[in-house]
Amino acid sequence: MFGLTSLRQGPEIPTDIKRLDFGRALSEVIYSDLVVIGDPPHTYDPANPRWPKARMLFRAVERHLPRRPKHALRLYFAHETSLDIHHHVDVFFFWKGSVCTIDLSIKEKWPPRENHIVVNLLDMDDEAYDVLGKQIACILRSDRHRSSL
Repeated sequence: MFGLTSLRQGPEIPTDIKRLDFGRALSEVIYSDLVVIGDPPHTYDPANPRWPKARMLFRAVERHLPRRPKHALRLYFAHETSLDIHHHVDVFFFWKGSVCTIDLSIKEKWPPRENHIVVNLLDMDDEAYDVLGKQIACILRSDRHRSSL
């Protein structure tokens, strides 16, 4: 959907991905260089997603958040990580210490979580992206507010 990323370079993807608790799994993705598998492989920039659907969603969220500080919003991909395999998070937004996780598989695998969205991005038009962007921005702002209390 957004392109293929991995913490590893090369075609071999480990089948025995170690289960990390949610916080450590999140940190693993945030603090690792994600490699975009392609020709040539290159490092993904979470502050500037390049794939069209990722860019559309990123811009939709960005429109509904304060503009300062600039470049505070990040979109991370958790493909083939503990976060993906064990916590069912495909992508997540990170903004000023707040997180909104997204599962692109279309079906709920876990009980609903406060800052988690299950969504199918296929067949979405610009208006649907804007609505989803606003929903994600609201989650990020409310999560930030809760964590500051």
